[in-house]
Amino acid sequence: MRIERLRLKGFIGIKRGLGLDEIDVDFSNISGLSAFDGMNGAGKSTVLENLGPFNQLASRDGALHRHVCRRDAEKELFFSYQGHSYRTLLKIDCDSEKSEGYIWIDGKPAVNGKISSYAKHMKDLFGTPDLFYNSVFCSQNAKKLSEMTTGKLKELFSEFLRLDRLVEYENTAKQCANVMNGQASQVEARITALRERVKD
Repeated sequence: MRIERLRLKGFIGIKRGLGLDEIDVDFSNISGLSAFDGMNGAGKSTVLENLGPFNQLASRDGALHRHVCRRDAEKELFFSYQGHSYRTLLKIDCDSEKSEGYIWIDGKPAVNGKISSYAKHMKDLFGTPDLFYNSVFCSQNAKKLSEMTTGKLKELFSEFLRLDRLVEYENTAKQCANVMNGQASQVEARITALRERVKD
């Protein structure tokens, strides 16, 4: 994933830090390592955490509507990935707490407003937000692996190692075993009944 441009409108961190309603950062002509410099509270983390494609921040709890201060807040992200150009747009209403999500791939619309479709598309593309934010995009104050429960770690590593197919195989095998056990019980019952008849 190569990030090309980020536009934020109505985000609290930018309003408090820079006094701006909107900020547009162009990364398209930058090569090598990039660094942000500024005083605490200037909005650096708000920009950095919005560089992820999901409809949530990397290390701050809650949906995006908790981090905006306008009814017409927006997060627009341009990036390239696996030979395709992506443009994503999230529209966030801080009052109604509703969001809309849009995705264009190579200029063609792929998701047209439904936030659940947006989230599913991003998950299909990059994995779950947990995996993304614990592997390729780790932010400050991110939850450490040592702080995760055993169940959460198992989920994370299962996805990372792409064990979902094996889990599906396991579930199918369990279903087959249940069917076969039921059939075996029927056969055992028939054998018992036939033995009784032979004795008679």
